[in-house]
Amino acid sequence: LCGSTRDCIGDQLCINGLCQPTCKSNSSCPEYQYCHNNICVQELRCLSDDDCSYDERCVKNNIGQAECRKACDLILCGRNAECKADDHVALCSCKSTFFGNPKDDKIGCQPIECETNDDCSGEKVCDTHKCRIACLAHNPCGVNAICTAERHTQICTCQPGYTGEPTHGCQLIDYCLNEPCAPGAVCENSRGSYKCHCQQGMVGDPYNSGCQPPVECLHDEDCPLTAKCISVNNVPKCSDVCSRTQCGPNADCTAANHAAACQCRSDYEGDPNNLSIGCRPKPVVCSSATDCSTNTYCYEGICRPFCQSNEECNLSDVCLSGQCLDPCSVRAACGMNAECDVRSHIKQCSCPPGFTGNSEVECVR
Repeated sequence: LCGSTRDCIGDQLCINGLCQPTCKSNSSCPEYQYCHNNICVQELRCLSDDDCSYDERCVKNNIGQAECRKACDLILCGRNAECKADDHVALCSCKSTFFGNPKDDKIGCQPIECETNDDCSGEKVCDTHKCRIACLAHNPCGVNAICTAERHTQICTCQPGYTGEPTHGCQLIDYCLNEPCAPGAVCENSRGSYKCHCQQGMVGDPYNSGCQPPVECLHDEDCPLTAKCISVNNVPKCSDVCSRTQCGPNADCTAANHAAACQCRSDYEGDPNNLSIGCRPKPVVCSSATDCSTNTYCYEGICRPFCQSNEECNLSDVCLSGQCLDPCSVRAACGMNAECDVRSHIKQCSCPPGFTGNSEVECVR
């Protein structure tokens, strides 16, 4: 017993009424003790994991003291993951109804959307627990072929105006090969059809009576129905009315009674005279390809046209592999937690309210 250190011998100190030996390291202390502030003090419970509970580990704290700590407190699991410990080992696993990498602190575990194809709509397949557009998950079609899906199965068909084996590739049909236009007219091959037109400076009906050099005129009635009487180099001559008319996207110029008019193409609607927007696909509801017209296909309950450019699609779609598709449907279209929107064929990613960050990579609270 001691009242102060003066009551102790040698290098001992008076601690709580008892003389205690001093130390310089843990090795100079008895078993289950450690050196703290040059004094050997009682060590907490463990020398190894076996001295701890099944879900604990024996670890040293910042002063070298060994103690039993929950194994799950020593690791960090990813999003939507949880930690469970057994036999002193901590393991991360995805929560129920989630899948992914439970150790990934950025993406982590994602909600399970499907287990089988039957959990998805007919044009989608279950790909790693997510319902994805079948033709974007796997496209077995060749060049110039269109991939559609029904009952979770991809179907390849040649684009309109093309022929061949769609799984290997399709070739453009030459509709001008048989010279279908009237005398003096030029045939222009197009996808799925052809167009006849008079060469610049010529007038007439390129489909029936043919094209002729312009003649002098006094009135429109002196010209073919597709032309009107205008002054050319101060000489009144017949001029093709459509040669001076510009129509909007997906619209064509038609001539009748010496006047030009822009008309939306089949399966399109809108303002054919609007040079920026023009005509867009008609929203026809469908449940399968048989509900759609020849040059359209069924996708997400709407008949959509085959395409060669974005202008042939609705403003909320883009032309991908000959099909009008929603670019937000593509895997990882935007970053984690980001919102995806399409305006004028341009995909836009943004962080929702309350989130910040790079919307192309990840949005965080």
